[in-house]
Amino acid sequence: MNPYAVGAMAEIGIDISGHRVKDIAEFDEHEMDYLVTVCEGGVCPLFPRAKEEIRREFPDPSKLTGTDEEIVAGIRRIREEITAWIDAAFGAM
Repeated sequence: MNPYAVGAMAEIGIDISGHRVKDIAEFDEHEMDYLVTVCEGGVCPLFPRAKEEIRREFPDPSKLTGTDEEIVAGIRRIREEITAWIDAAFGAM
């Protein structure tokens, strides 16, 4: 896990420190009603067993460069963009 992302999520009360990056093959046999992907550059993984896919493009935090402060600020911006999208797209569900 990106330590900057772990810190940015902790700032809003979400602990992702125990999460891990997963290989896409772990989901090969899993059927899903909904699949929500956030990816960059229009290259999102395909999950043939997903009944409905919802895709949204956001910058990849792992590609941020600069000082620690600049990277943290970039991750916070991405976090806030994703949060706003989730609230708008799924808040009424």
